[in-house]
Amino acid sequence: MPRPSSAPTLFRIPVNRVRVAPRQPLSRDAMAALEKATWLYAATRNRLDPEPLIAGLAENAVYESQDVLDPLIGRAAVADYLRGRYAYLRSLDDGAGCVEFGVVEIAPGTAVPCGIFVLAGERLSLAVLTLNAGGLIARIDLFTVLPHPSTARGSGEIPQ
Repeated sequence: MPRPSSAPTLFRIPVNRVRVAPRQPLSRDAMAALEKATWLYAATRNRLDPEPLIAGLAENAVYESQDVLDPLIGRAAVADYLRGRYAYLRSLDDGAGCVEFGVVEIAPGTAVPCGIFVLAGERLSLAVLTLNAGGLIARIDLFTVLPHPSTARGSGEIPQ
């Protein structure tokens, strides 16, 4: 019986589940709220303190990454993941990187705020948030492939 290959495989990108591009242009107030939430995401990631971000999650929040097959669904699941992930990152001597505030076009003509994860000078992923009608964070989507992190426009600001 042949052994399974240990060669790397391509990541499955669950494009049919990712819903981050607004279906219509956001109002000025909605864009301001999204910018504020994205800034909060970046600041909590840079401080490695997830609690302020967790406080802004909707009860049915979803955390999804293009590098992971199954999304985390529900505030409790996302909160548990963030607490564990940030604790792990705090344990690293010098490998947590930072998140810069920026903007990315998810679809042509649809620019949204994003967090740009940078490690050792290289952009590795983008975080794009979606808010629900009540202004709570409904989704956190991490993009590593499409759109590629290099396509984001960074602001040069590292929220703290």
